[in-house]
Amino acid sequence: MADEFHKVEKCYRGSVQKNTMDQTWLGESASAAHTNFAATRYECQAAQIQAKATVLLLRNARQQFVDLKKQLESARRRRQGRDERLRAGERDVRLGPAHRR
Repeated sequence: MADEFHKVEKCYRGSVQKNTMDQTWLGESASAAHTNFAATRYECQAAQIQAKATVLLLRNARQQFVDLKKQLESARRRRQGRDERLRAGERDVRLGPAHRR
């Protein structure tokens, strides 16, 4: 997405903003347009930065989700193993010798 914003910014700079940089357009309107065009270009540049940051956040969130899912699956397997042992008559070591199901 940042690449797309970069393409827009580059096109904008080359086809729109350049009209206020040469000396063919003069006066207050050229000055105002130059300011507005520069602000628009700045917004395109800021959008590139925001898009890159968003990608980073989404990648990190996905990695955290994958890690937490693995932890949950591991805990579930451990619990299922304990339940199976308890059904088979083994005691739960954490509860002590007097506790059986």
